[in-house]
Amino acid sequence: MTHDSTNTRKSETEADLFDQILELDAASADRPKRLTNNKWPVRILVVSLAILVPLTIWNVIQLTRVPVSISNIIEEESTRFSIYLAAQAIEEYRDSTGALPPSLEMLGAEEEEIIYEPADTTYVLSASVGKLNLVYHMGDDLTSYREAYDIMQSPETP
Repeated sequence: MTHDSTNTRKSETEADLFDQILELDAASADRPKRLTNNKWPVRILVVSLAILVPLTIWNVIQLTRVPVSISNIIEEESTRFSIYLAAQAIEEYRDSTGALPPSLEMLGAEEEEIIYEPADTTYVLSASVGKLNLVYHMGDDLTSYREAYDIMQSPETP
């Protein structure tokens, strides 16, 4: 009899478990099914757009700006230094001959951008770099022209 009562309890427990499984299965069938895999592409798209749209706007804004050209800075300083070298060559020629040279080409200068204007006992050197006009009159301070070389060689020059 104990054996029968144990079997009866087992079959009641099994029946109860089976009923619970059927109830859970029915309850889950009533719930709408979620497709979690379909959320990832949408999330990736939203995150990608959140990153790419501002970057695209930033790039378009950067294209409309006129960048400061590194070559303009170097070209300006190079022209200043060329004026310095021309002035030194003219002074050396004047000291050795007692007169101003008739042209920069006579001194071996190949700087086409420098304009040399000799007068009786004085001269003017001038050059244009972009919108900047550089003018040196004989006797002016050459310090800024001499220091142009140091500026070009400086690691801080862009």
